[in-house]
Amino acid sequence: MTLSKVPTPQAMGSHQPSRSLERLREPFRTRARAMLARLDAAGVPYFVAETDRNEARARMLTMRGTGIVKSQHRLGLALDVLPARGSWPAADDPFWVALSEAALAEGLTHGVMHRGSVDLPHVQLLPPERDHALWAAHDAGTLDALLASV
Repeated sequence: MTLSKVPTPQAMGSHQPSRSLERLREPFRTRARAMLARLDAAGVPYFVAETDRNEARARMLTMRGTGIVKSQHRLGLALDVLPARGSWPAADDPFWVALSEAALAEGLTHGVMHRGSVDLPHVQLLPPERDHALWAAHDAGTLDALLASV
């Protein structure tokens, strides 16, 4: 088996998070990179905790109460960003303000409501009210066409 044929952990149903920006779909990948560049320019240390996720991981996180099955992560349209300092900051920490401002400047949605609380590390392409349309397009095989208009 050549190296290019070795299945990735995500393809094998791994519950490990993917952190690769390359696995994100356009136009989200370009906007996410620009958002992270804004954090870099502002001197805000961060790390990408997760990008895309497979269905097995989404189901596992849903069972834990920390995710949803039909997340934009599964479509390659979301990522989670945490401060590089390793501790979880309070909700009013300047890190979250910087992340939100950088996301909004690139036309992204930050900190969606999830099970009654704001998911502060989460950044996604479209607001949650567009999730149904995204998944309908995914199921119909027209997601790329829908994303071309975003």
